[in-house]
Amino acid sequence: MQTDEQIMQIFQDLREIYQTARQHNAETINQGEKQVLHYLCQTGGQAQPGEISRAIHISTARVAAIVGSLARKGQIVREPLGSDRRCVQIRLTEAGRERVAAIYAHMGEQMTYILQALGPEDAAEFCRILHRLPGILAQFNEPSKGDL
Repeated sequence: MQTDEQIMQIFQDLREIYQTARQHNAETINQGEKQVLHYLCQTGGQAQPGEISRAIHISTARVAAIVGSLARKGQIVREPLGSDRRCVQIRLTEAGRERVAAIYAHMGEQMTYILQALGPEDAAEFCRILHRLPGILAQFNEPSKGDL
């Protein structure tokens, strides 16, 4: 059985990992912008604001703010859908695609560095445990909360 001390240490370590990992991009892009850019890449480079809101679980007002920021940076454009100016399609620009590629490249470099620093045995163990976590969380989130 895990102790409260172990659980608090895990929370502290995860927070430190998150803060350290995002220091590089903190000045130029926020987490919401990353999520929107990533979603647009997954959907072929375009989506409507409501789709984005539902997919990444943020409010439409937050999507509007993120879209405004990304548009000012030239990473997306808003295109009208039909005659109603309120209906728009968000489309990734070439600059947006380049930004996403740079983010993915940086994340890949970070992960490569981490795995190399861990060494072969610890890297394999880290990957094995990480691979198990989605199934464990899914089991926890089941109504019966499964037995361990």
